[in-house]
Amino acid sequence: MPLAPMGCAVQFHVKPDRRKTWSEHSMDGWYLKTSDEHYRCHIVFVKKTQAKRVTDTVFFKHKYITQPEIKPAD
Repeated sequence: MPLAPMGCAVQFHVKPDRRKTWSEHSMDGWYLKTSDEHYRCHIVFVKKTQAKRVTDTVFFKHKYITQPEIKPAD
């Protein structure tokens, strides 16, 4: 069940136990696929460490995938 095209630029949340207190809360990477082994998780390729990581919070930076937004008419 692919959610986005492979290689799409993403930012993903880094959990508090994997980062220092005042470090950034997200990292840049590329989307690889939806995880088959973990519920509601994604596999991303991390730009900084050059490794794969499983994450559950992803922000897609793709110009054709829209982010939901609340409008006054809602």
